[in-house]
Amino acid sequence: MVPVEDLLALGASLMQRAEEETSLRRDWRAALYRDGLTILLLIFRPLRRANLVSLRLGESLTEQPDGYWIRLPAEAMKNGRPYEARLPELLCDPLERYLTVWRPVLLRGRQDTTFLVGARGRPFTSEALYGRLTQHTEQAFGRPISPHLFRDIAVTALGEEDPELVHLGRLLLHHADGRTTEAHYNHAREHHAMRRYHGLLQKYRQQVGATAPLNRSTGPGPDFAGMSDQDSA
Repeated sequence: MVPVEDLLALGASLMQRAEEETSLRRDWRAALYRDGLTILLLIFRPLRRANLVSLRLGESLTEQPDGYWIRLPAEAMKNGRPYEARLPELLCDPLERYLTVWRPVLLRGRQDTTFLVGARGRPFTSEALYGRLTQHTEQAFGRPISPHLFRDIAVTALGEEDPELVHLGRLLLHHADGRTTEAHYNHAREHHAMRRYHGLLQKYRQQVGATAPLNRSTGPGPDFAGMSDQDSA
């Protein structure tokens, strides 16, 4: 299994390439940035891919005075419970750059509230997200990593830090535990799990030498020109 710090480095590298490789077509660069940001989002907030591609600006992804929030209703979640999480502060600048610079390139003049935009300005599909991320990870690590495996990697990272933290994995992944508990108690524990995992990722981020997701390329990254156009779906 790929260490979480290597995935962090890959996401940062893809966004860095989008900023620096001006010889690429601008829509290719926008797709690179979107993919890198998607990797970071899946690391910090390991949602199922269907939930991630369903995010819409001003609805399930909103900007509040304290940052960006993801809120999904119970009917959208596999376990039947509503989801609520604030994005970590370190993702705010990359997210805002995607929204103001790169997302408009992907939209090609269309008006749409879809957060993740695919080819020809259409909403990014679950299948396209799967294809893009498995291509990037296979080229970077020699084997594909599906979006679902990001969730396993998140739990593994907690367990490797401290075996006593493994129980927080269920809360981080928003799994139901089958017991009847108070809603506020569950809510507080989920936020505790997110804070512990976020703290762990901050440590890994320092280890890969990045001061912000955009600041530094950690490697050559995948060859974008050799990838198929998976987001034409």
